[in-house]
Amino acid sequence: MAGSDRTWRDGIVVGLIAYASVALFYGAFDFLAARGPLYTVDLLGKAVFMGLRDPAVLQYPIKPDLTAIFWYNGLHLLVSLAIGLTVVGLIAHAERR
Repeated sequence: MAGSDRTWRDGIVVGLIAYASVALFYGAFDFLAARGPLYTVDLLGKAVFMGLRDPAVLQYPIKPDLTAIFWYNGLHLLVSLAIGLTVVGLIAHAERR
């Protein structure tokens, strides 16, 4: 049973590392593009949760929506954790076989 606990712990750690890596990438990308600090995350949140589909909005300044940023970060964290747990689980399964 200790192996299962370790698999869960390692999967969560891998997921958190993936989450942080992508968040740092978005932050660096926005910084280098001279945009606001959460510009990309805001647009992704608006596209996923608010139904933003018109690329013409990129021509104008966009006011950040904290709700979209919050929900996108939550989705990003859940997906990163799911991927981390899946990858570590598959590796643990392969090592047992």
